[in-house]
Parts: sequence; structure tokens; C-alpha cells
Amino acid sequence: MYSRILVPLDGSSIAESALPYARLLCRAFSSPIELISVNETEITPRSVAQRLRSFNTPQHQVTSEDLSQVVATLTGAACKTTYTLAEGNAANRIVQAAESAPRTLIVICTRGRSGIKRWMLGSVTDKVVRTSTTPVLVVRGNARSEESIKVERVVLPLDGSPLAEQAIPHAAALASALKAKVTTVFVAPPNP
Repeated sequence: MYSRILVPLDGSSIAESALPYARLLCRAFSSPIELISVNETEITPRSVAQRLRSFNTPQHQVTSEDLSQVVATLTGAACKTTYTLAEGNAANRIVQAAESAPRTLIVICTRGRSGIKRWMLGSVTDKVVRTSTTPVLVVRGNARSEESIKVERVVLPLDGSPLAEQAIPHAAALASALKAKVTTVFVAPPNP
């Protein structure tokens, strides 16, 4: 179903929580994994906030050596893995990378921010979900190993539109790979 699994990493352990899912799906679909890390070069509220935080905390910029270490662990898990280092707006570069090859699945972690923090810092995951034309699997940042993954349900929101129905084969394939049930949620627009 998927010819490639794209996993965005930002050097945090939260982002790396997507790796056990990528490993699992790599085996299930015999798909290679491509890691991508983007050094933000545009000035956005998120990049300014990150720079301000760096005065109090040492920031780690992802290097090719870091990604090579991750590649080694995934290759040892029988998953062909490559990586890309990019510069620019993280969400835009992730979407561009995904759209550069057909049948790519993006597996991305969410930090679970809400409210003012999400508004101030933005959400790369949210922007990727809203702008990508390729399937996106969003996972919580708490997985540490394949054994720790416990997905019981894949939620499939439908609204009766042909666009929403394009998600049906993806939900079915993911549910099969993750040994989960599909829960369909139908959302109808309000009557005028």
C-alpha cells in the first residue's frame, strides 16, 4: 500500500516516538523508511520561541551523525532506512518531501500542545495534516518501543464527501497492520 514511510524528526525524544510505529509499518508493508529533519530558517513565532528558549536550555540541532545513528537502529530492525537533512519551513519541507514520491505515508508525532502554547508556537504536525495531499498517521509522543504500542482503534471520520472517502482504504490498511478495529465517525453538516 505504501512505497515509503516518511518520519519527521526534530532531535527530541517526543518526535522519536514515531519510530516504533514506522518500524511496525515498515515490516507490515515492506516499505522503506525515510527520516527527515528540517532546520528552520524562516522567522516564525515558533522559531523565535525556540531561539528564546535556547538562552536557558542548550538546543540540539540535528546532524547527519544523529540521523545515521537512528538509521543504524532501524536497519538492525530489518528496515531499509535513509535520511534527509533540509532547511526552511519544517511543515512545508515535510509536505514537499512526502509529495516527491507516490504512495508515501507520513508518520509524525504530536506534542499534545493546546491553547495559547499551540497558538504561539504553532504546530508542525497540524500544518502537515492540513496541507499534505499524502496520508498522515499522527501518533502520540509516548511510544518507546514496538512492544509499547497498543493501538486498539483507528478512527475514520467521514462526512459523505468523496474526499473523506479516500481515507477508507488507508484506515483499513493501518488497522490491519496495527491489529486494530476501525471506528467510523460520520459528521453531518448542520441543516441551514
